[in-house]
Amino acid sequence: MTTTDGGNHNGVVETINCTACAFYHCINFSGFNRGYGCPDLAFKKCSNYQDEINFIKQTNEENMDYTNGNFTYVSGCGDQMEGTECLMDKTERFNPYIEDVKKNGSKTHWYAPPSDKKPVSNNDQNGKSDSGSNDKNVGLNLVAMLGFGWMIFVAAWN
Repeated sequence: MTTTDGGNHNGVVETINCTACAFYHCINFSGFNRGYGCPDLAFKKCSNYQDEINFIKQTNEENMDYTNGNFTYVSGCGDQMEGTECLMDKTERFNPYIEDVKKNGSKTHWYAPPSDKKPVSNNDQNGKSDSGSNDKNVGLNLVAMLGFGWMIFVAAWN
């Protein structure tokens, strides 16, 4: 997918390739900073929001809508050949949530569809994460018991 970096370089808009496009708007040390580009550009331009950036990276940096009033990040449109227009539409659809956070003082609003990234578990203890393997084992045990029961049922009828 291709997007622009949101900048105008002597009348020429730079085109860059990304796996996803990102819109960012933040208040940093030099004032307001906003634009379009790859997720890494947004993280660089708004680097004073490390907690928010870490949350986004751990959740789904390639398809996420996030705002806390001071930092807004909208990403996606990775399936588009030219992602800027797609991302502008997505950002416009997210605007009511941005306005709600600003108007009503809501702390944060975010949405991210499921991704391939493993979520950070709240049950992390001693560096061990909850991978869900116990649930998988229970499911396999259930299937094995049903299969064994079916074999006994069939053998009893013969």
